[in-house]
Formats: sequence, structure tokens, C-alpha cells
Amino acid sequence: AEEAKRSAQEELTRVEKERRRLETDRRQISAVDPDGKDAAKPAASYDGTYNGQLCNRLPNREPLCWPVALKVSNGVAEGSWTGRMKRTATARGTVAVDGSVKLNLAAWTPSGAPTEAVLLGRLSDDTITASGDWQAGGRVTGKWKRAP
Repeated sequence: AEEAKRSAQEELTRVEKERRRLETDRRQISAVDPDGKDAAKPAASYDGTYNGQLCNRLPNREPLCWPVALKVSNGVAEGSWTGRMKRTATARGTVAVDGSVKLNLAAWTPSGAPTEAVLLGRLSDDTITASGDWQAGGRVTGKWKRAP
């Protein structure tokens, strides 16, 4: 029971941290165009579902990849997947009007500990590419193509 309580508290802390991060990203987008009129139109041009995958890239090993779909709506990108530990992991972030992408990943290590990564990248020609590093170590990359 104590372990479940601790795990639930960690998850609550992680979700709240992610919410604060997304709010900061939204404020930054609003700062580019405070009335939201000009920024919303170009950001909406990126709207859609992007199918692809994330890959862990460890030295001297083949990449370990898994499917993740991202939904982009008005400059906000979101996706989730069920990891090997049967826990839901998430990708949330922003697509700026210039096509720059920032994704915050929240997942679990093979030992069950929570871990995070920040991926930076671009959306160009209906394709999102991004990369970053897990807090727990190791590189992670992603590539997605907009669904027709």
C-alpha cells in the first residue's frame, strides 16, 4: 500500500510538472502574437495526426523503437504509448509557427523508475523529426509523418 501511495504521488508530481511546462510553452507562443490571431492561423496549418516512432539509441546497440502517434492541434502536440512495464508514457509539447518542435517525454525506465526527456526538432514537409536525451541516460529520437 505504501509503495502504491508513493508511486501515485510520483505520478501526480510528474503530471503537475508537465502541466507547468506546457503552460510556460503556451505563454511563449502567446508572446509571439499576444492577440493570438496571427499565430493561430499558421500553427493550425500543422494540425493533424502524425504517425511514427520513438527510438532509444544506446552506444554499441541496435536502436530500440516503438510506435507513437502524435496529434497536433493549434500548436500543441500530444501522444502516448504503453511501455514495457504496462504503464502509460506521454509525449507533450509545442509546434511553433516557425516549425520548431519541443516535446517533453515522461516515461519509465526498465526498472520502473520515472524518467523524462526533452526532444527538440522541426516540422517540415509534413514530417516531424526530434531528438534529445533521457534523464536516466541514453539518446532518444523520433520521426513522424503526417497521415493523409
